[in-house]
Amino acid sequence: MRRRSMFNATGVPGWMRFGFGPGRGGGPGPCAQYLLTGQWPTPQLAAAWQAMQMGAGPVPAPSTQVQALKTQAEMMETQLAQLRETITHLEGG
Repeated sequence: MRRRSMFNATGVPGWMRFGFGPGRGGGPGPCAQYLLTGQWPTPQLAAAWQAMQMGAGPVPAPSTQVQALKTQAEMMETQLAQLRETITHLEGG
């Protein structure tokens, strides 16, 4: 299988190297353009990316948030108990 030798040499798939992006008329796709240049190709994509980074989006119901926080707290308590057990074991206690 010698097809992947160029990928292994560069770490970049062919559609990013040569600009054969899907659905873009021969140019790189929007994600490839962002990876290559650090900028989104359109203002709409840039705004959507920025909104996503800021956490904007649908706000879940308070009851859903409370349940998620309770679940997260239980997981953290379990992890803390495991950490304390490991520490006492390592200290020889």
